[in-house]
Amino acid sequence: DPLPDPLIHRPPGSAASTPTPVATGAALTHRSAQTVGVAAGVWCRFGHPDDAPGDQRPDDAGSLCFDGPPLPTPLELLGAPVAHLHLSVDRPVAHLAVRLCDVAPDGRSERISYGLLDLAARHGFERTEPVTPGAPLVVEVPLCHAAHHLAAGHRLRLAVSTSYWPIMWPSPDAVTLTLFTEGSRLCLPARPPRRADERLPPLGPPEAAPPPPQTDLQTAPFTRRFTRDPNSGELVLEVLTGMGPDGVIERWREDDIDLEVATGMRERFALRDDDPLSARAEVEHVAELRRGDWAVRIETRTRLTGDAGALRLEAEQIAWEAGREVSRREWDLSLPREG
Repeated sequence: DPLPDPLIHRPPGSAASTPTPVATGAALTHRSAQTVGVAAGVWCRFGHPDDAPGDQRPDDAGSLCFDGPPLPTPLELLGAPVAHLHLSVDRPVAHLAVRLCDVAPDGRSERISYGLLDLAARHGFERTEPVTPGAPLVVEVPLCHAAHHLAAGHRLRLAVSTSYWPIMWPSPDAVTLTLFTEGSRLCLPARPPRRADERLPPLGPPEAAPPPPQTDLQTAPFTRRFTRDPNSGELVLEVLTGMGPDGVIERWREDDIDLEVATGMRERFALRDDDPLSARAEVEHVAELRRGDWAVRIETRTRLTGDAGALRLEAEQIAWEAGREVSRREWDLSLPREG
């Protein structure tokens, strides 16, 4: 079903201010800061408490947002929302991020689902077709499947941005989006309540295979933190998984097979608000296995940067056995953007 009327538009940067009604046939112009996406959480979650998406208000403030009215009754969503958008952009290569959020009466915004679209690949990744700047387009943006219950009094929010860092690599130029309300709509996979729902038994506790016997030897908590350089304005996201700030990695022993295992990863993403070409991603991963006198260690380092025409991937892999280097490989690849 389309998002219920009346829609209201919340101007970018005003997530806490009073929204304004959407005029029929309005053309709304927006350019996102490159760092919209800081509240996205980790792209591939492992169940750590801090890797989930956070309060979406920081990203909502940098997006073009549309709010529905407070829901008079609860609403259940089950399936894939789809945004049909009538728009134009001022660059031949542009990206879209579309988020659907649950906004509580106190203003907290929770991400229900999101979808990404490379406009140059709007017909599929088999062929790319750069956009004609200023030309109107009608595109379909499917969002990830979701199952979500919205309580009465909550609002639905549709948020559209031209960046979503670091989930989505920036387009080579900052993009100005014009969204036409006429011809744009949001289709929701609403699941109406059923009389039989009252007879459904409650879910039992989750089931899982029992973990093998392990002995922790050295722990390192999951860490996700942002810092901003006061001189350059660069925003840096650092994610540490199984690795401490000092490089110490998590270790444990698989008791059944007397195998000592160690693994840790450091991810670092950096970007300036005003420069998409300043984006860089760096990943360092260490893994060790040890039993008695036998020991192996593998280290990998990967760095991704880019300019207007190509992405550059630099990588290194080193392996040791019994403390002696036995393998080293290096890569330095240029990957044309090709739209």
